[in-house]
Amino acid sequence: MPDIYVVLVGGDRVRPTATVTATIFSALNPIARSAGHPLQVLLGPPPASVPSSNVFTLNFTLTSSVPARQALGYTPQGGRSICMRGLTRPVAMGLEDGGTIIVEAFLDYRVGGGPQMTGRILNNPTVNYVAQAGLVFQNNEPELARAVGNTCVHELGHAIAHLVDTADVLNFMGPATERSAAGNRDLLRIQMSCQRSFNAQQLTALQAAFRALP
Repeated sequence: MPDIYVVLVGGDRVRPTATVTATIFSALNPIARSAGHPLQVLLGPPPASVPSSNVFTLNFTLTSSVPARQALGYTPQGGRSICMRGLTRPVAMGLEDGGTIIVEAFLDYRVGGGPQMTGRILNNPTVNYVAQAGLVFQNNEPELARAVGNTCVHELGHAIAHLVDTADVLNFMGPATERSAAGNRDLLRIQMSCQRSFNAQQLTALQAAFRALP
């Protein structure tokens, strides 16, 4: 059976990038392999012979501007594009316009609530940082990369097997943080970057979805 490819377009904007890819790979490859489809995480395009149904594309950008993203060339090339819905409302880590991860939203996530997205979400939204406290992450931190990787796995769960959200912060399909953690930087870092898992029902659904691929 053909491999399954998760393609991170611009994924090297989050560092250490290897930690992002390792988080995705360790979460999904054992499940995919048990269903007969080894999984690979790539920063470049997959082989041309791979069926588009087996390609899941995530686009990473430093800007929330739709025209700017287009100018930078962040356009999915085949396969399925996954939208990163992000953390808890009104925080947005991505837009529902074709699999975009807004890297600056992670880098500028702050103790006390995080970046507040304003404007129309699909029409060049902006970020309001008024009254926000200290930064939760810095680039080049493994905790940042694991937090981004966990969000990637969450959205891939939706896309691959239509998994629903849960309330368990230790589950991939749970929230990035508990609302009670908003004012505690250490707890935010731990919850967003912690090692997560799927429950038995989710594992069964993912295996079935992987088996259904060509």
